[in-house]
Amino acid sequence: MNETTFLTEALKGLIAAGPVATILGVFCFVLWKQNQGLIARLDRQQNKMLKLAVRVQRAVEVLAGIEHEETEIETVLNEDERGEEDKRRLLDSDKED
Repeated sequence: MNETTFLTEALKGLIAAGPVATILGVFCFVLWKQNQGLIARLDRQQNKMLKLAVRVQRAVEVLAGIEHEETEIETVLNEDERGEEDKRRLLDSDKED
């Protein structure tokens, strides 16, 4: 069942339950959608902060004259990217089957 069908059935049930239930249900839905937007925004901010941390770490390495090796932050980011690529490949292969 997709999201639209689920929401339609939920709204029908709320209307049948009465006006108070309908108002509370709509209010909960609005808060849920707002929460999804906030989570997406926080994820983008976290990605920016990690990139900034890598830049700062690189600047400190340059100033200190340390050799350029992969930092721990870059290691974690690369592992996350590899994991996402593996998930995409699995989804693509499942769609082809």
